[in-house]
Parts: sequence; structure tokens; C-alpha cells
Amino acid sequence: GPAGPAGPSELRVSQLTGAPIASCAAAVQTCPVVSEVTVGAGSWKLEGKLVVDNDVAAVPSTGNRCALVSGGAVLDEARLSLGANAGPGETAALALAASVADLAGPADVSLRCTEQAGEGMSVEDVKLSAQLVEKVVGP
Repeated sequence: GPAGPAGPSELRVSQLTGAPIASCAAAVQTCPVVSEVTVGAGSWKLEGKLVVDNDVAAVPSTGNRCALVSGGAVLDEARLSLGANAGPGETAALALAASVADLAGPADVSLRCTEQAGEGMSVEDVKLSAQLVEKVVGP
């Protein structure tokens, strides 16, 4: 049969080459923003990718995490423990994914990370994207 009308299509992207993570041992959704995109009304597919590097700490980082956050809610998170600087496991690549459905209006989606006191971690090759979709099916 004939093709139907095209659905919505919009891609919003934020990229960051590298930056230090601000010390934040609180809940990840309250930590400083690493990267952020603003999405409009509708339903959105969200993806984030980054490399976390333990640059300075002589001891391993434990219990840290990075998350996709919107409206104070954690949409997806990855927990990590890094090895000591210049040792095995010093870096970790993380991938995060989520969706938001039927937003009534604009919302910020951010990538945030925790860092325990006395550590020196950074992020590299950060990519955050939000793709407008016609609808989200599923949880």
C-alpha cells in the first residue's frame, strides 16, 4: 500500500571532549551536570555514552555511578568501581539508555556522575542524544 505520512523526527545532541567530575558524594540526581540537552513536548528516546577515567586518585574509586536524569528522577544509571591511576581498570566505558513518553512541555535531560571525596575522576568522549519518536511502547 501507499506510504503513510512521516512521523516526527528530531535529534538533539550534546558532546563533550573531556572534563573533570566535580566532587559529589550525594544522590546522583543532585550532582553537577556533566552534559545536558533540552527536549520539547512529546516522546523521546535517550542515549548517553562516556568514558570515566580515574586520573589522580592513588586508591581505587568505589561506589561511584553515572546516570541519565530528568526532573530529579534517575532514568538509568551505571555503577562503577575504577582501579588506581595508571593501573588496570583505571577507565570504564559506560552506556546509558532510557525513554520518556508524552511530555507535556520542555524538560532538561542530563548526564550526571558522583565522585567520592579525595578522588580525581574525569569524563571523556561524552555523547548525549535525544531522538523524538512517535510513541513509546512498553515500560
